Amino acid sequence: MGDDGGSGDGGAGGDSGSDGDDAGAAGHPFDVQAFEFTRRRARHFDDYTPQPDATYRARDTVWIYVEVSNVTPVASGPELDSSWEFVSPSGEVVLSTEQPLRFQAGTLGELPNEGFVTQGIDLTAADLPTSGEYTVRMTLTERERDDVVEASNTVSIHMFEFETVAFTDGEPAGDGYDPKPGRTYARGEDVWVYTQVGYAPTDDSGRAVLRYQFDVEAPDGETWNVDDAVEEWERVQEDDLLIYARAFVTSTDDPAGEYTMTITVSDVNGGARIETTETFGLE
Repeated sequence: MGDDGGSGDGGAGGDSGSDGDDAGAAGHPFDVQAFEFTRRRARHFDDYTPQPDATYRARDTVWIYVEVSNVTPVASGPELDSSWEFVSPSGEVVLSTEQPLRFQAGTLGELPNEGFVTQGIDLTAADLPTSGEYTVRMTLTERERDDVVEASNTVSIHMFEFETVAFTDGEPAGDGYDPKPGRTYARGEDVWVYTQVGYAPTDDSGRAVLRYQFDVEAPDGETWNVDDAVEEWERVQEDDLLIYARAFVTSTDDPAGEYTMTITVSDVNGGARIETTETFGLE
């Protein structure tokens, strides 16, 4: 989780004449009024930029904006305790944190004592298992009255990953290709491998630089590494698929049977990497 924890910055409002004492607070339960995902950290109450479609990439920080009401002011120390969990599509808690939250002095006065809290979740600190819909679970405890509220919201995470890996019948043409029947080639025939990766890391200009590595194991246990290839793309958009295809020369002397190929694609600048293991045959 991020270390920005969050502090209230909302002004007092509504119910003019109420003073936020225990008697008044008793009739106004502590509550959550909004739970939103934002493009960046919110700095003011009810002033934030929503994250489009609540969708982030795996290297982003997920910013959360939460509005609360009927918080009892305290003379010193935090008003709230908070706990946060980031839950994978399979239900695994991949990140969690707990921390106290204090509102800025003077911002809580009259009921409903509205304020906001923020939390940043640094996805680079998590071992995310997959792309998909994640759940953020939040628990806030109002210290003065020990009132507890729980809320959750879902967010979509897109990871750098393989979209397509195919063995093709001849050289692919752009984003089109003919799959090789049974992934099986004649000995001496070129083996063509076609890959698409999505959500590749880029620099600020939209430039992606990826290194492709291919490790092959033959049916007889012999292994070899194919020379690495480094490819560059400019002005990459978020939903672009980056295509790379390569031919591998085989010999009539190569053993027949099933071959294993491990393909590793790594971001030259940032170090992110993905890997897949595929099989093909020679006969």
